[in-house]
Amino acid sequence: MYELATLARGGVLLTVWAVAAGWPPGRLAGRLRREGWQRICRGAWAVPGKEVDWRVRATALQLLRPELVCSHGTAAGLHRIERLGAAEWIDLLEFTALRPARSTRGDRIRVRATAHLTDRDRTTRRGLRTTTPARTVGDLIRGCAGREEAVVTADSALARRMVGGVRREALVRYEELAAELAAPRRGAARARAWLRRCARRTGGCSSAPTSSSGRRAWRSRSRATPSTAPAGPTNGTSPASTRCSPARRCGGCCGSRRGRSSTARTA
Repeated sequence: MYELATLARGGVLLTVWAVAAGWPPGRLAGRLRREGWQRICRGAWAVPGKEVDWRVRATALQLLRPELVCSHGTAAGLHRIERLGAAEWIDLLEFTALRPARSTRGDRIRVRATAHLTDRDRTTRRGLRTTTPARTVGDLIRGCAGREEAVVTADSALARRMVGGVRREALVRYEELAAELAAPRRGAARARAWLRRCARRTGGCSSAPTSSSGRRAWRSRSRATPSTAPAGPTNGTSPASTRCSPARRCGGCCGSRRGRSSTARTA
């Protein structure tokens, strides 16, 4: 029999590998527990001392089920795409699989079955099979509950960002995202409208904030009515002399002019 540690891949051991190497199924679980192995899920264990985070769990599930492709929030984490409320769903693993796989949902895993998942929609990121950035953003904003959530997600992928202490380049171009949303899928029409509004307001969706204070300021700017107006002719006068009209006396420049004129009359 092989030592269990030599059978692990990336710190993950499947029980089927150990049984195939000659370990008796009835003794295997007890041996793993005595040696300090950590149970990830049914049929998968992590080597002693390894931190079992969401990436390790995703690795184990993909080893058990090769048809699973990381998508939605899990793919966003792999690509470092920022989302509103992402911290609330860090433990939820999301996958997409081609039919005849069935859609399932548990406490910490969700699998979406689809007929729309081609080789162009898939890539590998940090050792995990995942949807491409364009497909990931498309999946996310098609399912967004509101425009702000969609804009923040698209903006993060379209721009260079520092995420989790790692600086990355832009992940997708606007044209690629528009092409992804052109597919006739559920939520696509609403997502296309959000993307167009984002482009009109921010010149390509490059200024939506992700912090809570920034989002409040961004909402205020979005609701505000623009106050700029085209400048009129100055008739050769300087900009300072045309700042205020006689009907709009302010307490600043006009007040200072009134003070100067009254001083002149007194003198």
